[in-house]
Amino acid sequence: MNQESSAVREESIRDMLAVFEARLTGQPGGESWRELSAMLNGAPPWRAELNRRWAHREDWKAFLQWEIDFQAEQWNRDSLPAGRFPKPIRPRAEQAAAGRHVEEKILVEFTPGVRAFAPVVEVLSDEYRVVEWDQPGVGLVRGCAVRTDTHNGCGEFLWAWDGTFEPVEEEQQAAG
Repeated sequence: MNQESSAVREESIRDMLAVFEARLTGQPGGESWRELSAMLNGAPPWRAELNRRWAHREDWKAFLQWEIDFQAEQWNRDSLPAGRFPKPIRPRAEQAAAGRHVEEKILVEFTPGVRAFAPVVEVLSDEYRVVEWDQPGVGLVRGCAVRTDTHNGCGEFLWAWDGTFEPVEEEQQAAG
């Protein structure tokens, strides 16, 4: 790898680190940690990168410990029969996508610097994909992403969200 490509890679990593850092320094165990956990579940290379860079940080160690408990709690809650609770358990976007045998995830930039891997639910063309994600305050939604000519330092093409979304109806979630 030459120095120029190393510098470009480091710059793209620095941009994403700021996004992850903002969530890590939020309220311990709060919504920002849940968002960080979801982001990292869809992007194992970033988890490895953060482990290398932040292994010494106490807040990173606390997050990792919290995440073990959080994931275990989610798994236990999501694996129990729905009839045992007053409300049915709603699957998270990742689980809903997995239930529909979605295999492809793409890196979507929702706003400048805010990126996440999102499951593809429909391929419209080589340049357009319909993706799903959990929109805060709305729930599971679908929107369109357009392929760009840029990519992150790891070679993943960057897709741009077109700014629109539609909520996924509960019937669609259940049928998925």
